[in-house]
Order: sequence, then C-alpha cells, then structure tokens
Amino acid sequence: MTRIFLALAFAASFFGPASCGRHTFEQASLPSDVAKVTTPFMAALRQGDRSTVDRYISGNFADDSALQFDRMSQQISASPVLVPRVFSPETQLLGPNMNEVRVIYAAQVKEEWVSTEIKLFKPKGGTYKVGYWTVKKESKPPALLVHIREMQRFVNWLLIAIASIALFGLGLIIWAVKRRIDIITPDLEPESRPIATTVRD
Repeated sequence: MTRIFLALAFAASFFGPASCGRHTFEQASLPSDVAKVTTPFMAALRQGDRSTVDRYISGNFADDSALQFDRMSQQISASPVLVPRVFSPETQLLGPNMNEVRVIYAAQVKEEWVSTEIKLFKPKGGTYKVGYWTVKKESKPPALLVHIREMQRFVNWLLIAIASIALFGLGLIIWAVKRRIDIITPDLEPESRPIATTVRD
C-alpha cells in the first residue's frame, strides 16, 4: 500500500509541474499536403518573393494580399524563423473539416510574439489555396495557442487524476485481499502447552 502511494506521489510531482506548469509551446505537426503550401509560402514571405507568394493565394484574396505584402514581409524578415505552432481544421457538426484549415506560425522575440496566421481551403479535387493570411506582433502569445496549451494542461491533470484513482483502487484491493488471507488462514504452528510434572520426595 505504501509503495502505491509513493508511486502516486512520484507521478504527480513529475508530470504535474513538467507538463502542466511549462511556459513553452510545442511545435505543431502539419499534414504533408498542408506543409507543401505553408512551408514555401512562409519562405517566400520571408525572402520578399511576392511572385511565389501569389502562386498560393486564392483569387478572392489576391488584392488584399498585395496591399499588405510589403509591410508584413518586412516584419517576417526582421524576426526569427517562425515555426508552426497550431494546426486547426474547421469544426463541423460531423467532425473536423480538413478542406478548411488554419495554421499559425509563431516565434517569441524577447518579450514579444510574432505570428503569421494562414487560412487555407481545398477546392473539391484540388490542392490547398491560401484564402487569408496576416502577420501580428503582440506582447503575448496568440490566443488560440494559449487556448490549446490550457487544454493540454487540463488533459494532463485529468490523466493524473485517473491514474490516482486507479492506483488508490488497486491499493484498496490489495489491502483487502491481504487482510482476508490473514483472517481465514489457520495458524499452522502447533500449540505448545506447558506440561505439569510432579516431583515426589
């Protein structure tokens, strides 16, 4: 029983602060067909290569993209390399819609965060196109990134709680079984009785 509680305490002390108190953000894994668009798009944006950027832009967003390109490209060029932090398909009633996704690239620069949000859509039978993109410089991480981290914290603590309940239940079962065995097991050692002796003069 004591060992189980020690294991429980170790798990809580290790996984709790390590996974729930961290201030870093993990890098998001992108599907290959999404990365084929966003990776060269971000590289061209950093290099100021507008012609390459325009190849990935949807026609409906072409004018807006052209207006903001110079200013936002300079912001990206002056910042460290941004890495994908969020991959989020649009949610629908029947589940995630992989034909409309959102990707956020972000990096921290001292006390500021630079992020690029890219919204992509895939026409039926086609490849992903960029329907919207923007660059932001803020004093805090992107809101969606913070939300995902909070959800990860919740899941981590939930797993710790489930493991705690399971270990506690296992400890009770082991304790009850051992106690029952002690009660029903007969004493196998023969009873020793003092022998009375009579000494005659």
